[in-house]
Amino acid sequence: MRAIFFSIVILFITQSCFNQLVDVEELAEGVHKIQVTEIIDGNQYIYFKALENGEESWYSTLKTQIEVGETYYFENPLEMTNFTSKELNKTFEIIYFLNQISSSPDLEVKMDINQAHSGMGKEQPYDVKIEPIEGALTIAELFAEKEKFAGKMVKIKAQVTKYNQGIMKTNWIHLQDGTQHNGKFDLTVTGNILTNVGDVIVVEGVVAINKDFGAGYSYDIIVEDVKIIKE
Repeated sequence: MRAIFFSIVILFITQSCFNQLVDVEELAEGVHKIQVTEIIDGNQYIYFKALENGEESWYSTLKTQIEVGETYYFENPLEMTNFTSKELNKTFEIIYFLNQISSSPDLEVKMDINQAHSGMGKEQPYDVKIEPIEGALTIAELFAEKEKFAGKMVKIKAQVTKYNQGIMKTNWIHLQDGTQHNGKFDLTVTGNILTNVGDVIVVEGVVAINKDFGAGYSYDIIVEDVKIIKE
C-alpha cells in the first residue's frame, strides 16, 4: 500500500514538473508572461501591477486595453528606478516600461521610441512653415548630413508637435519646421525644458546619431540636452 502511495506522489510530482517545462518551452527566448493584478490609467500611458513567477512588479506602456486577472506577454522591458509619474503624482521604486504588450505569446510587431512617444505610431506631417534664422539648421539639413553634425552643437527653429514630460528623467519633444529629407520630417529632441504643443521655439543641443537606449528603443538621429534660446 505504501509503495502504491509513493508511486502516486512521484507520478504527481513528475507530471507537475513536466507541465512547468512545457509552459516554459512554449515561450520564445526573452518573452515574459505576466498576470495583471492592478491597473492605474494615465492620460497617455497605463500603469499596472502584475505577477511574474510569483513576484509582483509595476509596469507601464502606451495606453491600451488590458484587464485585471488576464495574462499578457512582452519582451525587452526597460527598467527604471525611482521613476516619478507627474500625472499620477506617484514615485515607483522600480517600474518596467514596455514597448509592446500582447495577449498572445507571439510577439512580432516592434515599436521604436518614436512610436511609443507619439501615441499614434508614425508621426504625421503638420502644416508648418518656419522662417529660417541665421545660424540655425533646418530639419531637412540635419537629416541629410547627420554624420557631419554628429557630436556637435546645433541650433534649430521649429514648432512643437508632441511634448512628453518625465520619461527617463527628461522631457521628449517632437519638432517640425516644414522641411523634410527622404520622407523624414519629424525630429525628436530631449532636455529639461518646458514648452507646449504648438509653440515655435529655438533650441540648441548636441546631435547624437544611431542612438540605442535599449529595449528596442533606437534613433537614427536625436538632439540631446537641448536648451531654449532667443532668436
